[in-house]
Amino acid sequence: MQAGILLGPTIKSETLNKYKQLLFPFGSEDTLQLISAFGYTFYIFLNYVQMDYSMITRTGKRAWAIALSSFVPICIGFAFYVGCFPFIYKTVGANEINSMPAVFISHSICSFPVIADLLTELEIINSEIGRLALASALALDITGTAVTGIATSMVVSSNQGLDDYIMNFGGLIALFTLILTIGRPLMKLVVRHTQEGRPVRKIFIYIIVLLVIIFGLIETKLYQPFFGGAVMLGLAVPEGPPLGSELVKQLQLFSTWFLMPLFVTSCIMKKYTSGEVGIMVISGLILATISKIGVKSLYDPSRKYAGYQKRNILYLKPNAELRIVACVHKPCHIVPVRNSLDLFNPTPTNPLVVDVLHLMELIGRTSPIFISHRNQQMSLGASHHNFSGEIIVTFSLYEHEYAGAATVNAYTAISPFTFMHDDICYLAMDKVASFIILPFHLRWKDDGTIESDDNNIRALNIRVMEKAPCSIGILVNRVSCTSISSNNVVAMIFLGGSDDREALCLAKRSSKELNNHLFVYRLIGKDSEATNWDSMLDAEVLRGVQGTYSRFENVTFEEIIIDDASQITSFLNDVVIKFDYIIVGRRHGVKSSITSALVNWTEFTELGVIGDLLASPDLETRASILVVQQQQIPKKW
Repeated sequence: MQAGILLGPTIKSETLNKYKQLLFPFGSEDTLQLISAFGYTFYIFLNYVQMDYSMITRTGKRAWAIALSSFVPICIGFAFYVGCFPFIYKTVGANEINSMPAVFISHSICSFPVIADLLTELEIINSEIGRLALASALALDITGTAVTGIATSMVVSSNQGLDDYIMNFGGLIALFTLILTIGRPLMKLVVRHTQEGRPVRKIFIYIIVLLVIIFGLIETKLYQPFFGGAVMLGLAVPEGPPLGSELVKQLQLFSTWFLMPLFVTSCIMKKYTSGEVGIMVISGLILATISKIGVKSLYDPSRKYAGYQKRNILYLKPNAELRIVACVHKPCHIVPVRNSLDLFNPTPTNPLVVDVLHLMELIGRTSPIFISHRNQQMSLGASHHNFSGEIIVTFSLYEHEYAGAATVNAYTAISPFTFMHDDICYLAMDKVASFIILPFHLRWKDDGTIESDDNNIRALNIRVMEKAPCSIGILVNRVSCTSISSNNVVAMIFLGGSDDREALCLAKRSSKELNNHLFVYRLIGKDSEATNWDSMLDAEVLRGVQGTYSRFENVTFEEIIIDDASQITSFLNDVVIKFDYIIVGRRHGVKSSITSALVNWTEFTELGVIGDLLASPDLETRASILVVQQQQIPKKW
């Protein structure tokens, strides 16, 4: 845009004119405009490819009300235009008055691609208001396109007669019907004949690109914009992989980052640009700036997660229902997450409710998806595919195994990794969960070496830990495959602090199953005689282990004196081979003389000092590690 302003007629400078003539000799601007028009057409096409038009049938009354309310200022603008026509004519002149309707129409509506890009940039596309805005923008886009098409046919045909109007409008309906009844079924056939995980054959991509151009030419014959065919065909393409995602992959870089800037530049630098196009450009910049700053300052979706209600295991009432959100990204996470639920020891008197959330990256579409598999009810943007069959089967079997003690609900969330934490936090808040289980981002081989490292999952875990409305546990699985076991030897390493107290409460739940054996190791410094409030709370929680629970044969408590950091490493090397599970607190923000020397050597800060040592490849263990962070309640002012 800045280049268009400098190179166009807006700024008059003899110095700039010399460079304009060098860059754009006579006749070259027309070629540039033609190329850039193709860029805009494919930009529109890709945005509609990523759009799920079935959202229209599932949008609520609020979305439709917001969409249709955009026509109110248009009607007011037309009324003012007609009523004050003589005054406007005298003010702006004969050359500019015909452009006035375009000015107030363009300032009254906003297209779906623009809204989607804005929500993505503001990182609120997965929020409640983001989903509502997407639905409203889609409803407005479809309605506006239909109204514009009909109105254009009427205006153009008014000078040619009724027969031409019927022919133009009928041709428009025929083209739409052709794409919907023949084009979409053929593209679905391509999707069905593409092997799972394999890209669509390039020949089909070339055919679709050619059809975009052909339908655009047909639209111009019907007195419609060239990109009208791209809109229709884009809506007909099955969104998501393999076809929609492959189109986005092949065309987005060239059309969005190369041709679209040329289109914006050429539009502004046209020699016949009219002081109203300039005003629209400036007002567009002002509105975009104000809206972006306004939304960012007034709406923060993470605020609703920062409640003052205590949602953790420590403050859970005796025999109360424990609610957990368990997250799964890949098939390798299913069994470890399922096995970790045994630590919570569900019984009819201590019931467990598990909301399993299958998280998938959004590819080849704009609208996020959230599916409830128990009720088969889909939120805005959901498609009718079963993305989580294996997860549903595994956790349904878990529910049957603990019939009467455990309830499992399965969900699938498909969204960009950068916004995925909103799905997790929103579900935890909506289900009043006390605990979230997150898989660690590293995966190990059977020989103890690291097989894969997914930094997207790590970044997601960190964002959830910062914003979660309840306690969190990061599950580190040190073996490539695990089997389901009813007997577990569990260790809990206690140093002190709120995270360790939460971890100890979880460990005590596992000891209620007599087949499990719990070892609690309390590590204390040689000269540790602190009597602050935290130490008093630590003593109170430990009294339960040393008192009531110590009477059971499956609970062992041991206090270990630590002189320096090296003794911690030696201690861990000695005990890790004995256990199936090791539970530790993250101890976020807690300073300790025992671990202070190890802080600078911590590689994964989200695991804390002890958790990082246990997850180190240098430590030989096949135990699964659960690193716990207690709910972070903001301070009241």
